[in-house]
Amino acid sequence: MKVGDLVTLSQYGQNLGSVHYRYKSYSGRKDPLIGLIVEKRNVGEEWQHYSTNESVRYHVRWMTDGPPGRDYYTRYFYRKDLKFVR
Repeated sequence: MKVGDLVTLSQYGQNLGSVHYRYKSYSGRKDPLIGLIVEKRNVGEEWQHYSTNESVRYHVRWMTDGPPGRDYYTRYFYRKDLKFVR
């Protein structure tokens, strides 16, 4: 994924604690959840002991009302939380 790609939440991303709690009724909405990747950030060498999934953070600007991030305090997603829009 790169900056400028259109994304939506993957099934894994939809099941995250804050996303699931805040958007559990999302399946009934008519407007699709689509976002634009606005920033891709490598977290640095201090995070290399984590999985490769956690080495890159994606910041997404949602077209409609979307989740802020992985939890209530962060403003980013990991690769497995997102998928390309079809």
